[in-house]
Amino acid sequence: MSIVTDYYKEETILRIRRRNMKVLVTDFFDVWGNKKDGWEVNNLCHNVYNTRYKLDTRKSCLKFLKSIDYLKKSVREASIYWEDMDDGYILYQSKDLMPICSVEFGEIVDKYY
Repeated sequence: MSIVTDYYKEETILRIRRRNMKVLVTDFFDVWGNKKDGWEVNNLCHNVYNTRYKLDTRKSCLKFLKSIDYLKKSVREASIYWEDMDDGYILYQSKDLMPICSVEFGEIVDKYY
């Protein structure tokens, strides 16, 4: 095989991997507290999804969450406070910083889920 053929094989493998990325959405469905005293996540659940979204931007992450019907279609990027993680985001409501969910992707999701 030539170097060119090896390159194209490698590029094809990378495209296939990008197409079916596992995404872990941690839903903070039971949150106690208030804006003044702070918030405490009392209960949560983990959901793993396969997606073709790249999730390299907040906008693409928001589109993904809308596509799985986690967020309403009317939710805008400005109404969410985004905390960056190594491989994902933690989302909070902008008005009172109540935690909504976390979205993780990459090697850690592939390894454990």
